Order: sequence, then structure tokens, then C-alpha cells
Amino acid sequence: MKSKSTGLVTNTRITHATPSALYAHSPSRYWEDDGKVPIPARKSCKDIARQLVEDDPGRFINCKTETGASHSSFLEITWQRQRW
Repeated sequence: MKSKSTGLVTNTRITHATPSALYAHSPSRYWEDDGKVPIPARKSCKDIARQLVEDDPGRFINCKTETGASHSSFLEITWQRQRW
């Protein structure tokens, strides 16, 4: 059996509501990063960017970004991941 891969192509932010429906669950489409999640909700709900990096199936998605891609949601997560 041949190895197959699937992909995600978007012209929006990878954490935008439409593409994130493939890998994240969130009470609000606007909770793309911790800065947008209300402080009381942070204990019970991960933001969308964090779900992409830490949880299944998002952490197995190989992300390739082209010019114009926003990296603001991933700066802190990338730094934390490098420390692991």
C-alpha cells in the first residue's frame, strides 16, 4: 500500500474559523490565540493555535507557509516547543 498524505490549502490565516474546523474545537471562532481568549476560559479551553500545535490531528499537519502568512499566533508556541 502506498503512503498517502492529505493537505490543507487556505488563503486565510491557518487559525481562521474555516480552516481550523479541520483540527480544532472552540466555543468562539475568534479565540485564535491566548490574547483573544478570556482569562477565566483559558483553564478549560485551549486557543486554536495551541490546538494546532499540541493536539491531534493538528500536530501531524505539515504546515508550509508562503508570503503573506501570519505567524503572530505561533511565536510563543514555537518558542515553548523548542525548549522541549
